[in-house]
Amino acid sequence: MSEPVSTGAGRGQTAVSPLSLPSPPSPDLPVPHFPMTPLPPPVNYLIARNSELPPITASMFEYVLGANGLFLRLQREGFTATAPLAECPIRGLAPVAPHFRLHYPLVPTCLSLQMLQLSRHAAPQEILFHFYFQQGRWKLRIPRQKRRAESVLR
Repeated sequence: MSEPVSTGAGRGQTAVSPLSLPSPPSPDLPVPHFPMTPLPPPVNYLIARNSELPPITASMFEYVLGANGLFLRLQREGFTATAPLAECPIRGLAPVAPHFRLHYPLVPTCLSLQMLQLSRHAAPQEILFHFYFQQGRWKLRIPRQKRRAESVLR
């Protein structure tokens, strides 16, 4: 039989023996199970073998190699984009078309006219506008700014 091991505890301290570790949980107790949802990769790499590209699966962006070069493709809330990075002919692949697509409706004419009217009123100084889409509608905001004839400072 083995003797307890002294840990050198002083007065008022409790000596803990490394031989007295807590026992593992009973195999009869259920172990909680937390299902793991796999995260999409941050970057993905595609080869354009035909004109139809699959949906974007990367959380940051994808590189796409096509007949006309290397492209960067990404998707964020409100838009998708495919932009050329390097032009080079590659035989046997499908061409990739650059694009930028907003997933919002067009800005209403009344807001564009309001922006034009405010710009005329501010002339000859510059003026900065922010369009934003909130609660299903486009809105126009003029942030605090210092206006000059040649620039705007926030």
